[in-house]
Amino acid sequence: MRTYSMLFFSIGVAMIASAEFHRASPILGAAGLFLGVLWIVFVVIDSTTTGLTVLFFASIMLALIVTLWGETPYLTVCALSSVAIGWEFAATGRQIAVFPKKAQRRFVRPYLLRMLVLGIGGSLLAVLGLHGHYYLSFHLALALGVAALLLLGLMLKLGLQNKG
Repeated sequence: MRTYSMLFFSIGVAMIASAEFHRASPILGAAGLFLGVLWIVFVVIDSTTTGLTVLFFASIMLALIVTLWGETPYLTVCALSSVAIGWEFAATGRQIAVFPKKAQRRFVRPYLLRMLVLGIGGSLLAVLGLHGHYYLSFHLALALGVAALLLLGLMLKLGLQNKG
């Protein structure tokens, strides 16, 4: 699960970073690369779910900033889908680590397939929803930022409840 987590999270932030380097925004591109490298380090050292959740939230904020600065929402939606799948693989991998290896192997393949279908389907639905020419106003961006903060709080609360 670690490999899948690193792969999907890295793909997501690499999409954002490469788009920003292409748009001649090296600071945002470097921020995307930094998040990708930091994610790999956190997964390799087997960081806590809280640390991974904070990185996930930072990726959401980077995608929001990139979208506000004019990047197409299609790219950020697909990138965030990949990042969310990477976070989910990391969280699930930590939870199933206590099971025997044979049970883990039986679980991983169908789970990977379901997550891929969910990620691709969710990205396609979001892109279809964004098909109109919508621009992110300040009020909508603020509402999305507050919603992301509430989601972060909920995820952290659930993560702490699962620990104890």
